[in-house]
Amino acid sequence: MKIALCCLFAIALCASVGFAADSPRVSVEVDHAYGVPPHTVRLQASVAGQPLDLRDHKLQSWYEDKRNETTIEDDGATLHMVGNAAKMIELNYPVTVNTVVEFDFRCDRQGEIHGIGFDDDVDLDVASAQRIFVLYGSEGWAAANNQHRSYRPDVNLDRWMRFRIPVGRFYQGRFRHLVFMNDHDVDQPTADSRFRNVAIYEMDHLLGGEIRWDFGDGATATGKGIVEHVYREPGNYIAKVTVPTDAGRTTVAQTAIRVKNPPAVRRTLFIDDNSIETMSNVTRTAERALKHPANPVITGDKPWDAYRPQVYGTIMRDRARDVFRLWYLSIPSHGLSPDPEPFVGGFKRIGHTTLVGYAESKDGYRWEKPLLGIVDFNGSTKNGLVNMGRDNTEGISIVHRPDDPDPKRRYKAIFWEHKVRPRGEPTGREKLAADKRSDGMWVAFSEDGLQWKNYEKNPVIPQGSDTGQCVLFDPELKKYVLFSRLGVGRRISRCTSSDFIHWSEPQLVFAADGNDPPGTQVYGSGFCIYEGMYIGTPWMFYLGANQKIDVQLIHSRDGVTWRRTAGRERIIPNGPEGAWDSGIIFTACHPVVLDDRILILYSAFQGDHHGHPKRDWEESKKYYRGGIGVATLRRDGWVSLNLPFTGGQVVTKPVKIPAATPDDDTPRLILNANAFTGDVKVTVLDENNQPLPGFEQSNNLHGDFLRAEVTWPGGQTLAKLTGRKVKLKIHGRLAKLYSYWFE
Repeated sequence: MKIALCCLFAIALCASVGFAADSPRVSVEVDHAYGVPPHTVRLQASVAGQPLDLRDHKLQSWYEDKRNETTIEDDGATLHMVGNAAKMIELNYPVTVNTVVEFDFRCDRQGEIHGIGFDDDVDLDVASAQRIFVLYGSEGWAAANNQHRSYRPDVNLDRWMRFRIPVGRFYQGRFRHLVFMNDHDVDQPTADSRFRNVAIYEMDHLLGGEIRWDFGDGATATGKGIVEHVYREPGNYIAKVTVPTDAGRTTVAQTAIRVKNPPAVRRTLFIDDNSIETMSNVTRTAERALKHPANPVITGDKPWDAYRPQVYGTIMRDRARDVFRLWYLSIPSHGLSPDPEPFVGGFKRIGHTTLVGYAESKDGYRWEKPLLGIVDFNGSTKNGLVNMGRDNTEGISIVHRPDDPDPKRRYKAIFWEHKVRPRGEPTGREKLAADKRSDGMWVAFSEDGLQWKNYEKNPVIPQGSDTGQCVLFDPELKKYVLFSRLGVGRRISRCTSSDFIHWSEPQLVFAADGNDPPGTQVYGSGFCIYEGMYIGTPWMFYLGANQKIDVQLIHSRDGVTWRRTAGRERIIPNGPEGAWDSGIIFTACHPVVLDDRILILYSAFQGDHHGHPKRDWEESKKYYRGGIGVATLRRDGWVSLNLPFTGGQVVTKPVKIPAATPDDDTPRLILNANAFTGDVKVTVLDENNQPLPGFEQSNNLHGDFLRAEVTWPGGQTLAKLTGRKVKLKIHGRLAKLYSYWFE
């Protein structure tokens, strides 16, 4: 007997739910059938039992039916409902994490809700409604699970579409009934649904060494029903799974996977109206970053950062080593502390000296502080400090240029360096007196980001900036751009350099205005260049109110002229009173952009800026030690355009459809949108706003997509439109739009 264990389990259930005992059917699903190399897919094979014979099960109303006709057809294979109906059959089925419902669905007339799910009784309450999987319909039923609302009647001429729903991923438990919905709550209901070949089975891991995968690129695997595979080259692949059954037979299932190298593309975000011609019934919102539940993820747990770790600092992703690297402001003590002031590098510092700490993480959430052996701290080099600066190194910002012809300058740092005399006898500081370089903006260089050398002719800018600095390299300007508070008070200045040493005069570029609360100032900001646009996360300081600091969002096309984004919403607000981040929030100078999300590191304190009345050591420890946390946005998720329940639309300015690539015969339109409880469609217009034949309305997108390919009925592709300027009308309801691009 060669049949797989999953298949045995499925057939063992036949007696309780009315399966026939014929040979099982193998199916395979892939989580990402299209992507760019290296493209990782997760393939899962399962063996389905035979469909239910609906004549063997008691059919009754789930809730009150009005004006409907329900029949069982095709020798028990099909349930046909017309009108306003919700029916159920009795099964008494134990839904486990591996339970799957598979069936064919057809709708000849759309109603409000077409769905399927499990329930215990005839009462339609919120709990039971949440177990219904909506397949189709005109109503965005928020209580139901819309994860599988993907029916497209235009795919097949006969209007049938196959669904395979892993119910156990969403809920488990023993349920008495399987429910079918054909809801059309109007005076003359005409909704028309058919459910055919309904099978319920357990999707377990396929076991046994004779199960064989062929990934289509020369690689194979055996013995697993769930596999991951990485396609490293572009191409069209057919992945196959072969499963042995009884009597020496085998069953094969396959799926197609497309991998392509896209041309250099730039995503179009909806942060402003630069790419938009018209909008109707749409609102723009700055999205709020999601704070990690385990915040703060970095605390002052080492002697060299015991008082406070703080980002006045830089985080970056080292893809070669697959780690995140963080350089942060490390404060060992405080001027109010009764403890002795620290000795660093052989001389005495102030208690709240600002050193440069270093940490690493594999995921951005769990951090380690490696013992680097570089800097002497209180008589030991077993610490995580790097040798940047001279006495007080504050507001460090680092940029990595791996293509720099001088390998010793591939890491570049800029910071405010300033001498501060400690109390009492300043032991060992005589060697600082011999260094005639003055305070101001210093730079340092490194080959590996750990061993640093200060520039001999520092300072490069003869004034200081008492905040976190932020330096970027603008590839279009071919210059370094520094944002700080040089010479402008609590506002943001900008200066540029071609070599990181000679800088232009600081220029005021951003400040609070009359639409802010009275007394508002800008304490600092993080910055990045994102898809060709400058984005900033300014730290808004409410001096005239409660003296708290939170984080908003600004944007610019050139780094000089800045605009507030959307409604000045706080993308990282203060936490509730008493929380670790309830008083002050600063962001790292750069966010980190990953494939699926944007990581923003931020430091925070419970106390506000003016300090608590006592300002003694005990109060400082309680309110101002703080830590470093993580907040995340979805990829491209700085701002969303929101389509309401009543529907809305966005028409873009003309865009040129790019040419196909050598490894794919058509460009593809990709959309980043969340339509989990709604839907989105795209119409391609000519420059006179007329729909192009074949592209009048795309297939419906329903779900939460970071990169959904937009497709059109009848297999229409954009190949026939390459090189042509068109407009995109993106329309739908109950959806958030983030970006689009062509691949």
